[in-house]
This record gives sequence, C-alpha cells and structure tokens, in this order.
Amino acid sequence: MILDKITNFSRYAMFFPEIAGLIENSKMLPSSIGRHPINENSYLLISEYEGTSPDQVQFECHRRYIDVQLLIQGCEKLVYADVTKLETKQPYESLTDCELLEGEGETITLKAGHFVVFFPGEAHKPGLKDGNKVTHNRKIIFKIKYFGNAK
Repeated sequence: MILDKITNFSRYAMFFPEIAGLIENSKMLPSSIGRHPINENSYLLISEYEGTSPDQVQFECHRRYIDVQLLIQGCEKLVYADVTKLETKQPYESLTDCELLEGEGETITLKAGHFVVFFPGEAHKPGLKDGNKVTHNRKIIFKIKYFGNAK
C-alpha cells in the first residue's frame, strides 16, 4: 500500500505510466460519474458518495487490478489488512475481480488531494465515514491491470 499527496505523484509515475499524464494534467480527466476506459489495460471509475459505517462494509481484495484511489473532494477512512489474517465471506469472482473478507485491520485517513494505492492481495475497506462527520466525497479510482501473481 502507498499513501501520499497527489502533488507527490511524480515520484510514482514510472510505476504507473498509464495514468501519470492524466493525473499531472487533470484537465484531461473526464468529469462524469461512471466507468471510463484509458487503454486496453486500464480504466477509471468516478464516484460521488457519503461515507459508510465500517460495520456495513466488508474488506475487498483484487487479483487482476491495482487500485489507485484519488480523493478529489471530502475525507474518508479506509481500513487495510493482511489478507492472510482475514476470513473469506465471498470467494474470489473473476468477473468482478473481487473477494470479500471479514476481520480487523489498520485505519488510515484519506483527505482530498491525497491518493492511496492497493496492490493485488492487499485487502481494503474504502469509503468509510470519518467518525460521525458526514462528508460528500468525490473519488477517482484508476484500475490498472496487474501482470504479476496475486492470491
């Protein structure tokens, strides 16, 4: 997992060339909510939402795509965990590239102007409320095809 400010993304650009230009020139990003193709190996999702209570969300874990989650507006909590310490609740489905799990993890705060990267095999619960605060969040999730091995 990587957590940093978007102003520091140039440090990671060589690892994510598919999206580096889009992030560095945000005027090239689409503005409408939904799924938008980037190339044959990546796409992005734009969503708007209010945070959810942690007990209403299960951990998700992917195998085929890296998640680069960029918070444009708002503030949210995320929980991440070692997948080997979690219990599978829904086995991996290749169509959705997702396994759902339950257990405990570490909480981090994602603020507007920051991003987090989850690699395949890194379980995470995104989009959680920051305590009792209700915030309107806008997020871009870049999904980048992973060519390594992940379980």
